[in-house]
Amino acid sequence: MNAAWRRSVTHRGGTLFAQAPCMSGIRRILGYGQRRVVRKMIRAMPYLGGLVALATLASSIRRKGVVRGTFHTALDMTPYVGGAKNAAEIVRGRDFFPDKNIAP
Repeated sequence: MNAAWRRSVTHRGGTLFAQAPCMSGIRRILGYGQRRVVRKMIRAMPYLGGLVALATLASSIRRKGVVRGTFHTALDMTPYVGGAKNAAEIVRGRDFFPDKNIAP
């Protein structure tokens, strides 16, 4: 037995399994996998927003009309441009392409 294993066996705190020397390798492998998954999700995030905007195209056209609804969705679909447009709308407090007026 090596010295690190003997130290973990004689250590009073924690469980013996968690202090085994092989655990650091497993943690390293899991950490690598987690970083890789997060990196792929971050890269895909702008395109997922575009898919959501495309899914709301029909609703946007109904509320704003064909031309305004299409422009609204096209800007929202474009990565980073849609986020900037939404941020500007929040600051302004109104839409760039307002809803059409429906007579009562």
